[in-house]
Amino acid sequence: GREAPPRVGGRAQRRRRAHGPARRSPGRPAPAASAPGVIEGYATLERNARAGMERLIKRGTLALPREVYEERMDRELGVIREMDAKKRRTEGYGTWPEFLLFTADYACWAREHGVYVGPGRGSAAASLVCLCIGITTGIDPLRYRLIFERFLNPARVSSPDIDLDFSDQIAVIEYLESKYGKNRVVRISAPQYVKPKSALRQVAMVLNVPYVEGIMLGKAFDRVDVKHELYREFKDLDPKYLDKALELSDELKDYAERYPRLFSLARRFIGTLKNHSTHPAGVLVLLRPAGLEIPLMRVGGDAAGAPYTDGTRVRIYATGTAASWGTGGASAPVIINT
Repeated sequence: GREAPPRVGGRAQRRRRAHGPARRSPGRPAPAASAPGVIEGYATLERNARAGMERLIKRGTLALPREVYEERMDRELGVIREMDAKKRRTEGYGTWPEFLLFTADYACWAREHGVYVGPGRGSAAASLVCLCIGITTGIDPLRYRLIFERFLNPARVSSPDIDLDFSDQIAVIEYLESKYGKNRVVRISAPQYVKPKSALRQVAMVLNVPYVEGIMLGKAFDRVDVKHELYREFKDLDPKYLDKALELSDELKDYAERYPRLFSLARRFIGTLKNHSTHPAGVLVLLRPAGLEIPLMRVGGDAAGAPYTDGTRVRIYATGTAASWGTGGASAPVIINT
């Protein structure tokens, strides 16, 4: 048969044609290289941040005296440089300037191409640098007396946490794929594990325990869990969680006497892998092609599907990966209507 004609342009390109020429965001970073890890570092960040601050002061977005912003800018850039240098000494590579430039790049791109972007949530809103390079918008951290150290603190060497909301997450992912390559952009799988209540219900079904009995069993577990606040003492994947609930609940003891195999089998399943789902917001952009440094999987066993990883954050950051967290879905109508 005839081959289907190639698809002309992705969703982002079609949106660009519909919305006309792009608008340049304040503090738009210089174009990045082919991978986030080779973006020019601190010098580019400082240049973009100071240029963005000048634009925002001229617009009146930053309404306090200039000296206040210059002092804050110097302090924030100093902390970023200090933490980046420390990481280079201890681990052999830096991340902070590159990560901020990388995040600003796709946030500004989204705004320029008709994707509604939230003002920024969490500790990133406390950073004047983030505001001036275009990661956050409309939130003057000095006017609202936000503490920068909640975002980056030399006494706590941890990766910056930036949460952004997008009305069209797929368009942003398409942009990242087109810029850095599909073999460098992967989604994050969210492994689901069997918890005590779920183990009881599922084993009850396998043992042909009446359906209503299974529901009542789950409610009995919930009652003892809430009454004695066991969720504060045990982790969800600890079999001792179920042992303690059984010790404290006469209802559960009664079920254990009627169905002696149920609890012994359920205990063995607690903490085992149940399935993999897709993380609603997490995307990784890798310095090297996917599969060279972190484990990958294909969702649903489809060899042609998008690659996913279930690596922990420790492993992700150890390989120099840029982790992006951008939500969509339920928050999109709020962004659009405000």
